[in-house]
Amino acid sequence: MFHPILLLGGLLVGLPILLHLIMKQEPKKLIFPAFRFLKQRQRINQRKIRLRHIILLAMRMLLIGLMALALFQPTLYSDRFNIRGEQPIATVLIIDTSPSMGYTVADRSRLDEAKTQILALLDQLPENSPVAILDTGDPVLDRDWLNNVADARKQVQSINGTKFVARPITSALDQAYRLLQKLDARQESSDPEAMARLITVFSDRTLSSWETERIPELEQQLQRIPPPEVNAVFIDVGVEKPINLAITKVQMTPQIVAADQPVVINVTLQATGQDIENVLVTRIDGEASADRQPIKIASGDTKVITIRRTGLKPGLHSAEISLFSPDSLMSDNVRFITFHVREPRQILTLVDDPADATVWQLAMKAFKMFLSEVKPIRDVVAWKPEEWNKYEVVCVMSVRKPGEAWGPLEEYMKRGGKVLWMPGGDEVLRDDFQNDIAKRIMPGELVKLIEADANVDVTWLWNSLNYQHPLLSPFREWQQQNNLDFIRFPPKVSRYWEVKPFAPEAVIVPYNDNDKHPALLERAVGRGRLLMFTTPMDARRDADDRFWNDYLSSSFYLVITNNSVRYLAGDTEDTTFNYLCGQSVTVPVPLNIANKISTFVLEGPGISGSDALVKTNSDGRLTIDREKTVTPGNFLVMIENRKIIDGFGLNTDPDESILERLPTEVIEGLFGAASVIPVEKGFNLSERLSRRFTQPVDLFPWLMILILFLYAGEGLLANRFYRTPKPTNNGEPG
Repeated sequence: MFHPILLLGGLLVGLPILLHLIMKQEPKKLIFPAFRFLKQRQRINQRKIRLRHIILLAMRMLLIGLMALALFQPTLYSDRFNIRGEQPIATVLIIDTSPSMGYTVADRSRLDEAKTQILALLDQLPENSPVAILDTGDPVLDRDWLNNVADARKQVQSINGTKFVARPITSALDQAYRLLQKLDARQESSDPEAMARLITVFSDRTLSSWETERIPELEQQLQRIPPPEVNAVFIDVGVEKPINLAITKVQMTPQIVAADQPVVINVTLQATGQDIENVLVTRIDGEASADRQPIKIASGDTKVITIRRTGLKPGLHSAEISLFSPDSLMSDNVRFITFHVREPRQILTLVDDPADATVWQLAMKAFKMFLSEVKPIRDVVAWKPEEWNKYEVVCVMSVRKPGEAWGPLEEYMKRGGKVLWMPGGDEVLRDDFQNDIAKRIMPGELVKLIEADANVDVTWLWNSLNYQHPLLSPFREWQQQNNLDFIRFPPKVSRYWEVKPFAPEAVIVPYNDNDKHPALLERAVGRGRLLMFTTPMDARRDADDRFWNDYLSSSFYLVITNNSVRYLAGDTEDTTFNYLCGQSVTVPVPLNIANKISTFVLEGPGISGSDALVKTNSDGRLTIDREKTVTPGNFLVMIENRKIIDGFGLNTDPDESILERLPTEVIEGLFGAASVIPVEKGFNLSERLSRRFTQPVDLFPWLMILILFLYAGEGLLANRFYRTPKPTNNGEPG
């Protein structure tokens, strides 16, 4: 599409032709004696005049055309015609420092290769170029521009090694585009001419380094950057056919083991590139002698090795599992795991009559995880807080008149205590559930007792269990296996309380009756929690000698009572002491010290100085921030006298062991064709990039200078061509 100024200029170019035709001079006719000589002279004269006219015509046409072009104010993009001199180039360098960049070839890591390439590129940039270095392993990716190349060299040289926690390249690209937008905003007020822009990525091109789903978002962000275009290059420093043996996972389920049970650790290994033989070394609690197990894995295969250990003392334990012979990628040659071997813990059971807790006591002894101390509720009403705090869980069973204990129970839960409520039957005083404290701590209101129709089986609503709830998560696997008696024959209830929940989310499990009455409810109270059944758990019978429920006819009673207490105590199947590097970690604080100590000591790899001190949150929980969980290993949480409170393990993301290469087409879809450059080709990086550079050159001032020279030249030639010759002595023109 032509600009109007250019169209008008094109029309004006024809004006000299029109003037030439109008003002064309006819040759003068002279009579000479020697007609032949004059005839020849005439032809020479005409040719000279015609040539002079053509030269002047061309100059005048060019002059008008250049004037029109100058008014258009054109800009030229060229690296071969950089008449503005050595221009700075705004350059964003993205360096991948993820664990996979530690892969070595000839004792040289991929990160070392990337740093060499970056320094070579910096040597070829103008010294006054603004440069931004984005390290994917930097906890603070939001970096600003450096003012010169020298500062950029120092920052690159300060990168000492790979990081165990790193973002994908696409996250750094998001920040790179923001930096270029920020650069444009800064230039608008200082320099009307935008610099050329370059983004260069240095990575091993593994799958974990790129989030393909972010491409549409990045494309939109790139389009918002004004011209000149952003040139992007991906320098591939990876290995095309890597060879690696990785310990990808170390798992325990559950991670809390009873003192008389074996510790079972499952180790997953994966071979890449070729068949590999090695030795798996297991060392628990830093023991001098480690277990060694030879392994052989075929290329591309995954194998799970089971490690069993018995006789460990109760307490917190940690294991380090490693390969005896290191390979090219060190970051996945070792894994860590923390677990608990636990003696039975004390819980408190409150009843009216200790005989009501006979079956309950047997159930608690069955799994050897808890020891239940039974007391009449009237004996604990006057207890001081420290007496309550000795128990992580208080179970209230078949209490007729609970009102006198509401106050102590509320304060106990506010401090972080957990309560399991198992109602009685007809004897319960419902008025005790109407006062304000009861409404603050109970998940619902007792309405009335329901007696199920003898012809209807009232059970849990098994087909809609919320398996995301920690208490219910084991039921998913049990239902899939279908080998437990209470799964094949769901336990039934014949009499239960109708409970009106104070909030819909309070219901964990409903019955399958017409009104879907709650079977299990819970409520958070302060830092604590209350879990409530709606049918008695004391094996009571009705007037016809029928049980209120048949929970005791299968293993369901043992399972649901122990799992409920374990859930409240924080010992469910999904309880974990092991995390990935970069995740925040929450450590439970024992109730007996939660309100006395707020500062704890963290000990582990990479922790020193003030980082070793961690404080509880406002809600009393101890949370280890992501900034302190960046190094793999086993960690301890202690109080100041080095008494161990708890611990946890950290490992690198197993995806970093997947060395499969990302297709170049995925990257080129964002960066453009031929933007992925293998480093092993050995070409000149600066030459490669310069072929894609476009330097903006404003032609207006140069056109004006050229017009000035043309105008002066046209005047000189016109005066010379058309001047009147001086007469000679005989009166004839010279």
